[in-house]
Amino acid sequence: MDLLNTLVDKGLRRELPTREEALAVLATSDDELLDVVAAAGKVRRQWFGRRVKLNYLVNLKSGLCPEDCSYCSQRLGSKAGILKYTWLKPEEASKAAAAGVAGGAKRVCLVASGRGPTDRDVDRVTKTIEAIKEENEGIEVCACLGLLSDGQADRLRTAGADAYNHNLNTSEETYGAITTTHTYADRVETVQQAQAAGLSACSGLIAGMGESDKDLVDVVFALRDLDPDSVPVNFLIPFEGTPLAKEWNLTPQRCLRILAMVRFVCPDVEVRLAGGREVHLRSMQPLALHLVNSIFLGDYLTSEGQAGQADLDMIADAGFEVEGAGTTTLPRHRADALGGCDTSAEPAGCGTQESAGCGSHGSGGGCGPCGGHGEQEPVAVADAERGRSAARSEANGAPRTDLVAVAGPVRGRISLPMPEPYSPALPRPGAQSGPGAHSGSAAYSGPGAHSGSVAPKPYAPDELRALDRAHVWHPYGPMPGRQEPLIVESATGVRLRLAEPVEGQRELVDGMSSWWSAVHGYNHPVLNEAARGQLDRMSHVMFGGLTHEPAVRLATRLVEITPEPLQHVFLADSGSVSVEVAVKMCLQYWRSAGRPAKRRLLTWRGGYHGDTWQPMAVCDPEGGMHQLWSGSLPRQVFADAPPDGFDTEPDAGYVAHLRELIAAHAHELAAVIVEPVVQGAGGMRFHSPAYLRVLREACDDHDVLLVLDEIATGFGRTGKLFAAGHAGISPDVMCLGKALTGGYLTLAATLCTTRVAEGISSGEVPVLAHGPTFMGNPLAATVASASVDLLLGQDWEGEVARIGAGLRSGLAPASDLAGVVDVRVLGAIGVVQLDHEVDMAAATRAAVREGVWLRPFRDLVYTMPPYVTGDEDVARICRAVCAAAREG
Repeated sequence: MDLLNTLVDKGLRRELPTREEALAVLATSDDELLDVVAAAGKVRRQWFGRRVKLNYLVNLKSGLCPEDCSYCSQRLGSKAGILKYTWLKPEEASKAAAAGVAGGAKRVCLVASGRGPTDRDVDRVTKTIEAIKEENEGIEVCACLGLLSDGQADRLRTAGADAYNHNLNTSEETYGAITTTHTYADRVETVQQAQAAGLSACSGLIAGMGESDKDLVDVVFALRDLDPDSVPVNFLIPFEGTPLAKEWNLTPQRCLRILAMVRFVCPDVEVRLAGGREVHLRSMQPLALHLVNSIFLGDYLTSEGQAGQADLDMIADAGFEVEGAGTTTLPRHRADALGGCDTSAEPAGCGTQESAGCGSHGSGGGCGPCGGHGEQEPVAVADAERGRSAARSEANGAPRTDLVAVAGPVRGRISLPMPEPYSPALPRPGAQSGPGAHSGSAAYSGPGAHSGSVAPKPYAPDELRALDRAHVWHPYGPMPGRQEPLIVESATGVRLRLAEPVEGQRELVDGMSSWWSAVHGYNHPVLNEAARGQLDRMSHVMFGGLTHEPAVRLATRLVEITPEPLQHVFLADSGSVSVEVAVKMCLQYWRSAGRPAKRRLLTWRGGYHGDTWQPMAVCDPEGGMHQLWSGSLPRQVFADAPPDGFDTEPDAGYVAHLRELIAAHAHELAAVIVEPVVQGAGGMRFHSPAYLRVLREACDDHDVLLVLDEIATGFGRTGKLFAAGHAGISPDVMCLGKALTGGYLTLAATLCTTRVAEGISSGEVPVLAHGPTFMGNPLAATVASASVDLLLGQDWEGEVARIGAGLRSGLAPASDLAGVVDVRVLGAIGVVQLDHEVDMAAATRAAVREGVWLRPFRDLVYTMPPYVTGDEDVARICRAVCAAAREG
């Protein structure tokens, strides 16, 4: 065949074929396939003999990638059932590498998911390279970390890396259809950075993504122009849960033609058979050895490979030899041009899909080691036998290299045993145990592993921020977020420990009690013990048709400590839901009483009651948090905001305004609902308790129910156990939340009088029509009871008074700051109000520099510390509030 004779002749002379000739190879028929393989095999043997280089992947960080590469099981939004974990420690990676070396691997390929490494990530990988090279003399190390920033390739080279892998994957023309979060040019630039730093470049492709023959030829010619030392060829594994899940386009014959074309275009380059070979080539894998001179031993990044023993047998049976450690992989002319480091190996040239920048599409593979320097000495069967011996050594207690690492079945195909690319003692899907169990589908059970499941490692800070920005809504935030949240890794007492220093601080005193809730601080031994004890009994059980002691005990305790007429308790999920339930109680009460026209609510402006539907309807409709919904929410009746000042005498005009408004709307009012004494998120305004007495009297006079929202003020925050105590009144319905569990778990409660409960239960629908799935959750109820007992078992009033005195003293200097219009303190609440909207970012930074966490909003810098905050920390909080007010 003239075409093949021409291509062989050009290959032996290292002459580039034409694009037409490359396309013609892909167009050959199945009848011509063996001739194509034989011709390309001549070129392969000219430059690489019968040697096969073994490469071993170590997956440093799996999954959690913010990039959107369509082929990748680790992509943003992937639903593929893969193992996810953050960075391996250097000693763990070194242990993993040793398993590959024991099986005959000459190069270790270190792969990490993500767009690209941070400088801290490069530091981690530097330590890993050092650990691997210290334990494995002469081993080659290739890094595959994604897109590189300036200077990072030089740092990797200095650390001892021999090569860097970053794949082009597909043609420039079609790249945008595969990935949108980075560009083809980004990939090219990273390969060039690696080359400029003296690293052996590894860059390859993924076939089977729906590309045309022209696309394949274009990307291979582009690779030839880049001139990497190794070209990994991956065949797409269409993972379920990825956009390319249905792209099953490859046959064994087409895969062989693609490999032959690559060999003809890149005759003297290490061509590595990478991910997907087991799935697509199947029984024809041995034929591929006549085309490639490098393969991966064992598993890939997120998919399993062939058993290590089967690979070694296949190489020997096909008449090839495992390349030894002392052998130079590349032909002498390429090795010399590389400057003595014939490192032609890199991780799965396809670019780990988890690395979004280099990525093997979850099939891993592609990181072909380049080999050392020196003569090309065949190692033949001795190396293969060494691998077999290692694989058999389990019976003698030596480390195995044929363990399985399954990251999920590949389209239902049979699991294939393979060397394990080290899992850091993490549980995997479909846990199994016992002889013959796949290590990839069972929790790790090796030396030193716990018998139970092991929690996944925490994310690295940069990784967590990227995923947070990509996936997580924050309160009243955009998507993606525009501000970087601080990362808290633990909390004890009144201190939040950050994952990394910010503004020179690693620990922050919490000035917010996690939005009023953590009144006992964090990690309290009493609450911890309560939670642990209940976990041993049951964490949850449905509340429909069942009951349990934690819920009954908590309800009884709440009835004991709240104003006497409140006798009945509905345990809800959150504060907003407790308000929803309160409103539903009131509406249903009047419906049951035969007065369905009483369905509106009255409140005063400046209030805040939550973010669900009925609570939003009674938040301030103008300038409040929910003004956006003013045209859609039920229309309620709004009184003017109460005059400022807890200690001020009631304003007669305002008292008349309240009375007149209630009287005028009494025929349609189901209830009046207000926050007593303190309007929280609506503006942190304090008002006279006298207005609560006015509301109680007016509601009684005009047959209207009174609801007090004590979600923020309850459990001592204002100096009384409940803010209603300042006025000496009792509501018909009361909402509790926030501090109810001491900040441990979400739980709220709606209490009502017997009048309300019996009224509902005697109506045409004699039930309260509400029933959350997690109603009465026993774990939350147990912690709530412990929190209430802890609070009442100490001098909480004295502690709140002490904190209040410290706030008054420490915040007094804020009155002299420019832009400050008011400084006010009530109980354990301190507020500095500005004449402008606070610059939240600047104010937060100022507080953090003082070692304090605050969360300013609107025109306010405020604090409500945990009741266990010491005097020195109260003073620190005050300094932070003043700094935030000054700089915000």
